[in-house]
Amino acid sequence: MTHPFDPHIPSVFFIDSPLQAICAVAALRQLLIDDYKMVVMLTDNRQRNRTVTRFLNMRHIAYETVSYNHFTYKWYQLLCLVKRPHNHYRRLFIGFFGAPFHHFAGCSRVADGAHVVYLDDGVATVTLLKHQHITDITYFQEKPVIRLMARRRGFDLYHNLLTMYSDIDNPSYQIAPLCLDLASNDRPSGQPQAQGVYLIGTVSQSYCNQLKISEEEFARKSGELMARLKAEYPDEEMVFVPHRSDEGDYARRLCEEHRVEFRPVDMTVEIELQQQACPPRAVVGFTSSALYNLKKMFPQCRVINVLFAPGEHNKPYRDFLSISEYYEQNGIELIKT
Repeated sequence: MTHPFDPHIPSVFFIDSPLQAICAVAALRQLLIDDYKMVVMLTDNRQRNRTVTRFLNMRHIAYETVSYNHFTYKWYQLLCLVKRPHNHYRRLFIGFFGAPFHHFAGCSRVADGAHVVYLDDGVATVTLLKHQHITDITYFQEKPVIRLMARRRGFDLYHNLLTMYSDIDNPSYQIAPLCLDLASNDRPSGQPQAQGVYLIGTVSQSYCNQLKISEEEFARKSGELMARLKAEYPDEEMVFVPHRSDEGDYARRLCEEHRVEFRPVDMTVEIELQQQACPPRAVVGFTSSALYNLKKMFPQCRVINVLFAPGEHNKPYRDFLSISEYYEQNGIELIKT
């Protein structure tokens, strides 16, 4: 009898985001998995697809791709219910807890009774463990079919998590800690000196809408934050990494005003900083899951989470605050303004 987190079990991974790819590579190395199949679901976001596949190529991980559409979704759904594959893959890692397609496509590639283990999906995983809350509507629509498939095939779903957030106590799940820094390339021997301050942007329009603050106020407070960091780190290079989905024009203007380098990146900020010769001295952001991930990757790095408080403390603000308090417990400073 094997355990879901035992080493060396032949495994299938089904992922679709850069963070899931990082977690999958860390799991491969942590659990000493040599016999594996890595499957990348291609989404409508081509940049995201390129980031996932480029990272896997950089880590020399073999993979195959599958495209999502209505036909393939129904095909995998039928395949899982009527076909029982006879193969040696005894464990399935799923990147997104609430996505039915991941379950059907993934379970069609493993043997009956295989362990099903979920990887991290950033803040969504924190929310799940703290509040047991899934927002994806298709999950609720397809849950009865997924449950039927699980009974027929002997899968224990929604139970095992290999996660960075293993310190969140939740008896509903069997949890094992994931060592995320195993996904990094090996650094040269010795301890290179930390260099640079990185400010990670957010999707300003969404952030402002949720917290009920104006984009003008957001820009003003962001400028004050840059000035504060420049004063605190006068001799460090400061870099602003914009969120790929942010359409606001404030960032370039503020970077020019405060002499901060504006540096869009093709990869995620986690992957980008992994590739640097020296670890960052400080990383600053807006309750992004990247802050937590980078603290795990670079434990000696100063990581600061900034929360712009609205005039009225609405539910989104309380949700941000709950996540921020959890970050504080893991060595991430909180600045509320």
